[in-house]
Amino acid sequence: MKCPKCNIIMDIVRTKSHYYQNLMLDQCPECGGIWVDEGELYQIQKGEARIIETKNMPKLKKSLMHDDRPAICPRHKIPMLTFRDPNFPSNIPARKCPICHNLFFERGDLTKWQAYVIRRWPTESDRWVGRVKK
Repeated sequence: MKCPKCNIIMDIVRTKSHYYQNLMLDQCPECGGIWVDEGELYQIQKGEARIIETKNMPKLKKSLMHDDRPAICPRHKIPMLTFRDPNFPSNIPARKCPICHNLFFERGDLTKWQAYVIRRWPTESDRWVGRVKK
């Protein structure tokens, strides 16, 4: 699959799901953007986005700056739209294909999304960790 921004072949990165199964995501070796198929966003285990984004940082060829290039869905060859949802923070500019509903996160934004989810909807274990740290 090609990167929606750079139009080069993305690398497959292995991550863990909430069910401790392997989950395969696509990451651009140029810009670090991550492609998430429909339904995978909520399956990614907490903290895995940060692990992927930091582990692959030395290999990335571009800086962390977001750019204004349009994201083009590699499957449907149409412009992706800014993802809008009342439960999705507006400061994370994820792109969504209007046909396949897959998402593209620019470098660092999937980690921001996971941090937002933990703050907004903490699980009992998140609450426990918060109490222990204080």
